[in-house]
Amino acid sequence: MIEAVKGGVPDKTLVKGWMTDYGLFQGLTHSQRDSVVGAFEDFVASHRRIRLMTDNDVYHVYGELYAALYGAENRVWASAASKLLWCLYPRQTVIYDDYVHSTIVVLQSIDRNLAGFPRVGIAPRVYTKSDIELASKFYVNFQCIVKKLCAVHKPTLRQLRRRYQEQYPYDIRVIDKLLWMISNPNRSW
Repeated sequence: MIEAVKGGVPDKTLVKGWMTDYGLFQGLTHSQRDSVVGAFEDFVASHRRIRLMTDNDVYHVYGELYAALYGAENRVWASAASKLLWCLYPRQTVIYDDYVHSTIVVLQSIDRNLAGFPRVGIAPRVYTKSDIELASKFYVNFQCIVKKLCAVHKPTLRQLRRRYQEQYPYDIRVIDKLLWMISNPNRSW
C-alpha cells in the first residue's frame, strides 16, 4: 500500500483489500466501503505531499483525511485515518489504536520522558464535523508521545538493527507495534 500511494492514486481493489485486512470496514455495506475508498482516493489525488511534517501539518492533514472519510460515511475514523495517513507518511506517522492508547495512559504515569505531555485521556468521539478538530488535537498529542518514545529508544533500535541485520525502515511503526503488544490481551508471548 505504501508503494501504491507513492505512485499516485492507488488501485481501488488494493485499497479496499488493505482496509478490509486492517478491519476498517466493520459494519459497512459494499456500497459504503466503495464510498470510503473513493474518499481516500480523492484525498490522495488532491493531497500535496509534505516532505517533513510538523505537528501543525499533522493536525491539518489528519483532520482533512478524517473529514474526507467522515464525509463518505458518518462514523468514528480515528484508527482508519491514522492507518491511511501512515501509508502516505510511514516514517512520520503513528497508527492510532485503542491498545496503544491504553499503554500510553499507563506509561504517562510512570515514564519521566512523558511527563511534559498533556494526558491523553479519553479519545474524543466524533459526532459532527466540528468534532474533527478535537480528534485532530488528540491525535497530535498521541503521536507526539509515541514519537518521544521512539526518540528515547532509538539507540536500542539501532543496536538491534545492526545485531539482527534488520532492514525494516520504519522505527515509529516498531515502537507503535510494541506498544500495541503490551495492551493486547489476545497477544501470546
